[in-house]
Amino acid sequence: MSLAQIWSDLGGIRSLKGHGAAVWTIRLCRADTGECMETLEGHGNWVRSMAISRDSALVASGSSDSTVRLWRFDMGEQTQKFKSHGAAVRSVTFSHDLELVATGSND
Repeated sequence: MSLAQIWSDLGGIRSLKGHGAAVWTIRLCRADTGECMETLEGHGNWVRSMAISRDSALVASGSSDSTVRLWRFDMGEQTQKFKSHGAAVRSVTFSHDLELVATGSND
């Protein structure tokens, strides 16, 4: 199985993009050691987009299963699931104040 990965290091957290195969699982790993801290599972199809909140507390992911999911980075747990689109969610981002998650879709 191919995995999407989010790496953390002392300078912050970044997402690694460029997988060429189906990605249904998100992996949270340390950049300095490569140690996997958490594996986030729940999407029923390709993970198309991810974003990390400014405070590094949340990860948002969008998928071809038409859902957006919010995850607690520190606990590795899903906190919310939104099904507000009728097609693949291709982009997700947090507002500056973390009050909103904006999403883009094929619908």
